[in-house]
Amino acid sequence: MHLECDGAAIVFGDADLIRQLCVNLLTNALRHTPPGTTIEIASRLTPGHVHLVISDNGPGIPDRERGKVFDRFYRLDKSRNSPGTGLGLSLVKAIGELHGGTVALSDNAPGLVCTVRLPSVG
Repeated sequence: MHLECDGAAIVFGDADLIRQLCVNLLTNALRHTPPGTTIEIASRLTPGHVHLVISDNGPGIPDRERGKVFDRFYRLDKSRNSPGTGLGLSLVKAIGELHGGTVALSDNAPGLVCTVRLPSVG
């Protein structure tokens, strides 16, 4: 795991919910990638926004599935034996939107990038 921060990322919001958002993203990255996968966590500052970016070089999520993974109880691979209820990313999206933000998934070739964009303080 690699961590990189641009500076003090200050977001006005519910600390417990923001923490849960982060936990859900990291849990997904750890749970759904094979051992030895590189996971990078970064915070980027742009005018008026903080971007939390979590990327990995694991199997990723196919393009056709990316919109569905934010639906409650949706599991990418129904036959997968990994634990989970299919609520993690739907909660991430709901928490992000509650705080005036957005959540986006993109390809990391290989792997996945999840970017959470939240309004910053100041």
